[in-house]
Amino acid sequence: MPGSTPKKVIAIRFDREPLAGYVRPPESFLPEGVQLLSAAGAVVTVPYVDLRLICFVRDWDLPAGWAGKRAFSSRPKLDGLWVRFDFRDGEILEGLLSNRLHELDGLGFHATPPDAAGNTQRIYVPRVALKACTVLGSVGAAKAEARRRGTPDGQLTMFE
Repeated sequence: MPGSTPKKVIAIRFDREPLAGYVRPPESFLPEGVQLLSAAGAVVTVPYVDLRLICFVRDWDLPAGWAGKRAFSSRPKLDGLWVRFDFRDGEILEGLLSNRLHELDGLGFHATPPDAAGNTQRIYVPRVALKACTVLGSVGAAKAEARRRGTPDGQLTMFE
């Protein structure tokens, strides 16, 4: 089965400069690190322990999501788990995880950042970069549950 097309990313590292390049999800996420094709054309494997997060970006020249909005200003509108990532160095970032368990990765989390309309469309946070990951809320699950249950027997329906 062919993989997806290469995606533009900026790898944000803890102690070093950010690294711009391409990844090919899911093949690029190896057990030892993320395989990245740099903008210069070199293939580099960045160990997860060095990574803070990977920003999937529209353009390398614009600032990545790490430089912008780090928290939702109000409850998110998209369905998913609203989480707060507490990094090892004390930094905090909020995101929205998918409600689908088969999309969870054992090595990290794929999430939607607070400003998905900006340059950063998605983020990947390695588990080893985190001190804690806290669920702040579940968005959209209650409505879907109510739709599946339908109306109880004997209850009148409105607007039909």
